[in-house]
Amino acid sequence: MNLHREWFAINPRMGQMYRTWDRMDERRRADILNEAEAFLSRLDAGGIV
Repeated sequence: MNLHREWFAINPRMGQMYRTWDRMDERRRADILNEAEAFLSRLDAGGIV
C-alpha cells in the first residue's frame, strides 16, 4: 500500500488510513515497514509466519 499510495488514497475509506499513517511518528512508520518486509521475506522463503 505504501508503494501504490496515489492509487489507494483516492478511496475515501483508504484515505482515512493514510491520514492516520501520516500522523504517525517517522520512526514508528519505519518500524512497521521493516516488520512488513521481514514478514514478506519469510513468506517468499516458504517459512512459517
